[in-house]
Amino acid sequence: MLRKAETARVSDLVFDSARPDDREAVFYLLAGTGLTTAGIAVDLAHFFVVRILSEVAGVVGLEYYGEYALLRSLAVAPAHRGKSRLARQRLLSVRRIGHRWKSAAKLD
Repeated sequence: MLRKAETARVSDLVFDSARPDDREAVFYLLAGTGLTTAGIAVDLAHFFVVRILSEVAGVVGLEYYGEYALLRSLAVAPAHRGKSRLARQRLLSVRRIGHRWKSAAKLD
């Protein structure tokens, strides 16, 4: 895990589909922010992670409804919060999947 003193560079960030071996880290992040893990597919289908130096530092979960994607979950590890510019850049990359956004909450 990165120490608070360490700062990630854009080149250290990898935005990727979540893999089954990310499950423990994904559930830890979701539970740590009070989000439910109920109903999450075993293979983490429709979940994406941001890795910083191979560590799962953030997770985004989507629910699909036809051509729309609803933001189901968003969690960032405490050590990586406050770096919104870098996280937002990667989060918005989800748009590349070709679905329109539909969200009940405004992202800050």
